[in-house]
Amino acid sequence: MSLISNYKKLKRQYAVQKRKVEEFQNNNHHEQEKKQADFEKAKLEFESRNKFS
Repeated sequence: MSLISNYKKLKRQYAVQKRKVEEFQNNNHHEQEKKQADFEKAKLEFESRNKFS
């Protein structure tokens, strides 16, 4: 009985941990995309300013 309850407990903990990792990676991916988009926008703005100089 104890082994079965321990197994179920560990399985639940693993599922929760896996979900947290997936959420973290997903959020991190969105942050990276936003940083890349902001960089591209700033780069274009910088280049357009230099054309007129």
